[in-house]
Amino acid sequence: MAVEEPAYRSVATEGAFEIRDYPALIVAEVSVTGEQKEAARKGFRLLAAYIFGGNRRKQSIAMTAPVTQETAGETIAMTAPVTKTRTAEE
Repeated sequence: MAVEEPAYRSVATEGAFEIRDYPALIVAEVSVTGEQKEAARKGFRLLAAYIFGGNRRKQSIAMTAPVTQETAGETIAMTAPVTKTRTAEE
């Protein structure tokens, strides 16, 4: 199954990199809170509703790539060893 991508014009390429020029696009974005798995579900449902006609114009819009997700913050574990080094100023 191919993923639809918005139309673009290739401006330049070098190796694996490409610079693209895109026309004006509609971008839909939501912010949700909660555990990552549940928040991803909530966010997807909200965006899907918008894309399939749950918007001001009551019109479906194309769902194209890229689709991205990102977390607003991340907690990491504090692990051992924790070290302290004396400096000349101490």
